[in-house]
Amino acid sequence: MYLTFDPFLAEAALRPLALSAVSLANNHTYDFYRSGYEATQGYLEAWGIKPFGHPYNTSSLSATIEVRGLQFCLVGYHSLYISSTAEVVGEIMRLKPLCHKVIVFPHWGEEYEPVAHEEQVSAARLFVDAGADLVVGAHPHVVQNVETYKGKAIFYSL
Repeated sequence: MYLTFDPFLAEAALRPLALSAVSLANNHTYDFYRSGYEATQGYLEAWGIKPFGHPYNTSSLSATIEVRGLQFCLVGYHSLYISSTAEVVGEIMRLKPLCHKVIVFPHWGEEYEPVAHEEQVSAARLFVDAGADLVVGAHPHVVQNVETYKGKAIFYSL
C-alpha cells in the first residue's frame, strides 16, 4: 500500500493543528522514493513545519523547536528497515548539551501487538542511557505498554 496526499489537501488538514515538527522516520516515507521524501520535506518546511527523521536513520535525524525560550530537540528513529540505533544514539549524545529536553520518536514494533517486543525495550533504554528525556513510540496501530526507566517515561506506542 502506498500513501499519498494532494499537497493542498494535506496543508489544509495540517494547518489547523499548528504543528511545529513532524517525524518522517517511518515505513511510508519512501513510498515515492527519495524524490517523494524530499518533496514532503519541502512542503512541510514551506508550511512552517520542521521535518525530522529518515526511514533509513541516515540524515535529517533531528529538529529543534523553541518553547518558552527553551530548546526541545526531537529525534526520529525508524527500526523497520534498518534497526541499528547507532546513528540515533550519536544524535542524542550530540544534542543533549544543546537542549533543555531530548525527545525520541521511534517508529517501531509489530502491528497490533499490545506489548512492546524486547528489541523496542532495549532500544528505548539505550536512548535514555544516551540522554533522551522522553521516548514516544508509534507504528503498532495499538497502544502498547508504558514504563519509567531511570526516571524517564517511555511510551512504546501511542
